[in-house]
Amino acid sequence: MLDRYKEYPRIAELRGWEGSVTMRLRVAPSGRLIAAELYKSSGFDALDKQAITMVSKVAVLPAPPAGLNDGEVPVLVPINFRLER
Repeated sequence: MLDRYKEYPRIAELRGWEGSVTMRLRVAPSGRLIAAELYKSSGFDALDKQAITMVSKVAVLPAPPAGLNDGEVPVLVPINFRLER
């Protein structure tokens, strides 16, 4: 779902930066994204900012599984930035 918004930041590509960013999302029972925040940094500001931009473009996620529909659901999403060699 996030892959369609994934763009490798040019500065990170030029410098060979790779890393993983973990985002913490709060999702409504309907699947609507309520909030997103950086949970774990990649160590590179350009990659972190790109991960935040990607997540902010997603308005609706798949609805949580049955039984979790009683409120917001916290979700951790890893986003990996790897250069193709």
